[in-house]
Amino acid sequence: MLLCWYVAIYCIVLSLEDDTQLTPETSITIDENAELILFGMRHGNRHPKKFLNKNSRIWGFEGVHELTQFGKREGFGFGKELREFVGPLVGNNYMQHEVTLYTSSANSCQMTLQVVMAGFYPPDTFAEWNHALEWSPVPYTINDLMLETHSTLNCSATQRAWEPIIHDNLPELMDLTTTNAQLFDYIAKHTGWNRSIESASNLADNILEMNLYNASLPDWIERPTSEEFNKRSLKETIMMFLEKHSLTCVNYEPCRDITGGIWLNHILTILHNTAYGEQTQKLIGYVSHLELVLSVMKLLRINQTYLDTTAGFLMEYRNKPNKSIRLLYHEASAIDKHIIRQAEYLEELEELSDPNHWIPFESFYQLIKDKAIANWEEICGKVTQCVAPEDDSKMSSQGTVSDSDHGGSLSDHNTASLAPSAASLCNIVLHLLIILFLIL
Repeated sequence: MLLCWYVAIYCIVLSLEDDTQLTPETSITIDENAELILFGMRHGNRHPKKFLNKNSRIWGFEGVHELTQFGKREGFGFGKELREFVGPLVGNNYMQHEVTLYTSSANSCQMTLQVVMAGFYPPDTFAEWNHALEWSPVPYTINDLMLETHSTLNCSATQRAWEPIIHDNLPELMDLTTTNAQLFDYIAKHTGWNRSIESASNLADNILEMNLYNASLPDWIERPTSEEFNKRSLKETIMMFLEKHSLTCVNYEPCRDITGGIWLNHILTILHNTAYGEQTQKLIGYVSHLELVLSVMKLLRINQTYLDTTAGFLMEYRNKPNKSIRLLYHEASAIDKHIIRQAEYLEELEELSDPNHWIPFESFYQLIKDKAIANWEEICGKVTQCVAPEDDSKMSSQGTVSDSDHGGSLSDHNTASLAPSAASLCNIVLHLLIILFLIL
C-alpha cells in the first residue's frame, strides 16, 4: 500500500514538471513611460547561396538566397509579437510621423520587413482596402550603406577587414582549414565544390533547409564512406561551419567595427535627437544580415554570440523618471511564434544599469559612442582635405555622433548623398581658381 502511495506521488510530481515545461514563455512588457522603440533583426530563413543536388531537389524553388515559406512565417510572427509589445504607443495603421523602417536591398531582407509589417499592421478601419486581404502596404527605405556595408562600400578599410576572412587567412581560419582537410576533400569529391570553408558553410546551409523541408539527405552524408566520420559526427562537423565567415567577422574587431559602426551611429543619432526633443517618431526598424545585426549588438554591449533567423534586438527609450534606455532581445521560439526578453549585458554595460536593466542615457551614450562611424568617407580615405601643404593637421580616423545638445550628425543616406561634402566644394573652388588663372 505504501509503495502505491510513493508511485502516485511520483507520478504527480512528474506531471507537475511536465506542466511547468509546457507553460509557454511570455514576452517582457513595454515600460509604461517608453517613448521610442527601435528594433533590429536578421532576415528570415532563406535558401543557400549554392544548392546541393540541383536536379533532384524538391525544395528551393524560390531561388538562391531567397526567403523561404519558413522565413515568411518567422517574420510575420515577429510582427504580431511586436504589435503586442508596443500596444497603443504606435497606432493600428501606418502613419508617416510615427514609424520609419530601413532594410538592405537584399530580397530576403526586404521581404522579411514586408511580412513583419503585415503582422504588425493588419489594416484597421480607414486602412482597409480589400476585405479578402488582412494586409496593407507599408513604405520603407533601402540603405545599403548602413545595412549591407561590406558589399556596397568601395572602401579600402572594408576590404582590409574582410579579405583575411574571405580568403581564410586569419589564424583561426587557417587552423580550421588544416584540421578539416579530410572533410573538405570529402565534400569536394561529392559536390564538385572548392575545398574551402565557404563550401562547408554552403553545405551546412543546405542541410539546415533539408531538415526544415523534411527532405532526404544525400547518401554520402547518411552513410559516410570516409573512415573519419560516422553519420552523426559528419553532420555535426559540417554544421559547425554554418555562417562561419559572418561569425568570424563579428568576432574580428576590425571587421566588426566597420561593419556595425555606421548603423551604430544612426541608432545613437536617433536616440540623441529623441532625448533632446528633435524627433518624435515612436518606432524605428531595421532588417539586415547576421554579421551586421550581431556586430551592432556587440557594439551596443549586448552579450550575444549567435542569432537565428529573424532574431535581433529591441531598444526602449524613456524620459521618465529619467532619460534612460533598456536593451531587449527577440527571437523565434517556434516557426510562427516570437518571444521578447531581457538582453544579457556585457559587464561594462551591466555596471551602468539599475536592477530593472535601465541604463542612464548619457552613461550609455558615452560608453559606446567611440565605435560609431559618422563619416564613412573619412574611414575609407575618400576625403580630400583642402589645406596648405605645410599643414600637418590630421583628420581623425573615426567619426562619432555629435556631443552637442542640438542636432544629430547623420542624415538619412538617401538624402545626405545629395549634398556635396565640404571637401568637394573645396575642390570645386580650387578648379575654378585654376581655370580663372589660365584664362587671365
